[in-house]
Amino acid sequence: MVQTESTKYEKRMLKIWEKWNPDGSSETSLEHFIKDSHPAIRDMRERVSGYVQAILRGIESSKGEKREKRIEEIVKSSWDMVNNYGEEFVRKYCDEKVLYIFFGIYFGGSNSIWIERDEEEEIMTSYSGKSRFFMDEKDLDKDWDLIWEWNQYDQHWGSDELKDWIWNEKYFGLKKDLMPLLEQAQAIIPDELKKEIEDKLKKMNDVLLPIKSEWEQLEIDRADGGKYEDIGWYDLKEKGLFPKPVNKKLFADEFWKDLDHLGIVKRLEEEEEALKASRRYKKDFGKVILEVSEYGGVELNFKDDNACQIIGWKTLKGMKDGWFVGGGTEMNYGWKSDEEGGDSEIWFTPDWGECKGINDIEDFIKHIGKERKIKEAYFWCRWLKEESDNFPIKERIDVKNPENTKESEEKLIKEHTITQYWARHSMYEKHSYFHLKGNEVEEIVDRELPHKGILSGGNDGDLAFAYAISNGKKEWKYEGKKWTEDSFLRDRNPEDYEDEEEEN
Repeated sequence: MVQTESTKYEKRMLKIWEKWNPDGSSETSLEHFIKDSHPAIRDMRERVSGYVQAILRGIESSKGEKREKRIEEIVKSSWDMVNNYGEEFVRKYCDEKVLYIFFGIYFGGSNSIWIERDEEEEIMTSYSGKSRFFMDEKDLDKDWDLIWEWNQYDQHWGSDELKDWIWNEKYFGLKKDLMPLLEQAQAIIPDELKKEIEDKLKKMNDVLLPIKSEWEQLEIDRADGGKYEDIGWYDLKEKGLFPKPVNKKLFADEFWKDLDHLGIVKRLEEEEEALKASRRYKKDFGKVILEVSEYGGVELNFKDDNACQIIGWKTLKGMKDGWFVGGGTEMNYGWKSDEEGGDSEIWFTPDWGECKGINDIEDFIKHIGKERKIKEAYFWCRWLKEESDNFPIKERIDVKNPENTKESEEKLIKEHTITQYWARHSMYEKHSYFHLKGNEVEEIVDRELPHKGILSGGNDGDLAFAYAISNGKKEWKYEGKKWTEDSFLRDRNPEDYEDEEEEN
């Protein structure tokens, strides 16, 4: 594997753990750092937090409307996959999800109807026969051992002494910190749910534990010195020596088998779409439209000719020979990367982004001259069409909670940020040109510089079109052929006229 800079430094950082062995005599700064920052500690805290959340979710789903709603959600997530994976798969998936969410019982996996024999052995021998809602100290000990084993690499996590000190240190060990969190959640599990879990486990264990024992015995028989050590997997199967399969058994189908599965999928999809639609909205702020998605994401759409992209040259001659009019003079401001010695892109977005508090293009050009220490320059301004611009911003609006929507929108408007700048070229964009000298800005009007049309720099025909419509020509020549605005657009964008061709 190729070692990148990041992996090199990661390994170097991880080595800090292997150099330290605790003696328990004092609480040093390093010990405090370890207790806050060792990756095994973060992983273990996250795991226990997951157990606590699962318990709370199980309690919430234990009865009444909450349970009915959760069953329907599980059915939907299962039967959403029926066209891709088939009925048998989704039935098994649904059953396992009910077991895990309602009772904390993990058995198999969502793909367990397709498992191979050796995978079924692994599933069965690792089946605990208990609910994860009732994890105890021994279970957490096993989790800690597994986390350390899975992630240890060349002792980069440190010694076994460090591992035991983190976990078992007197009064301050991680286990003593985490176990009460689990016990607090377990203490509020209702008696009715405890009884349900007990009954469900009895039903499952009557079937599964004897088969688990058979697989465990088969492991012993296949080991060195066992009676099947010289018999391969295929021969064991042919001789009928495998335990009977359990990968298609269902243990919680009383919750979902009689429901209208596809009907639930359709209804919940319709409800979800209606909810999304109710959360989407647009708000007009004069020059710009605030467009809010169903998730609270926000994008700005500036109305025609209110926002523009700005690119600059040091001389008028350079601008007249710029790439956007087919020339070769490189721009000096507004597009070149930092690596090329340029500055960042320049966008005039009135009152938003860098333009917060600025609504006039000439004022903004003065601003960028001051900010970028430009004494004199010539700028091309590509004015944007609403159809082609769309600027996302960092802040989100809380559309899920209507009582907070207005407040979060007001905060967003106060911030006036823009995350990303980009806009497609349009066939009918307007173009303006300005000269900045000192603190004075003057607009340039010159027949050599087109003020209308698409100036993308990639098509000479587009440039000929731009010069023609900028100078009011009804007809022009290009590559030995006469063009009109209509013939050019039909040739440039034939897909826009497909409906006419079908009618004819």
